[in-house]
Amino acid sequence: MDTRVVAVKQSQVELNKEIERLLAELQLFLNNTEPPSLQPAIIKLANARRRLTNANNILKNVHERVERLYAQLGKKPSVEG
Repeated sequence: MDTRVVAVKQSQVELNKEIERLLAELQLFLNNTEPPSLQPAIIKLANARRRLTNANNILKNVHERVERLYAQLGKKPSVEG
């Protein structure tokens, strides 16, 4: 056989051994590790959603007030929302 073919086969054998070693290490890691808690992130997202909803409601109310003021003044707003 060509020496390059032998070298490639040897390299494949070494790569296979390394992959098997890494798989064994990862399996140990998976067996010994608890998944991270998602509860803090869920709470932060819920709070952010609540604050965003409140801010949107405030902006909607302000927009409605501005529209009423323009209507009382008999003018059209220059920016439509």
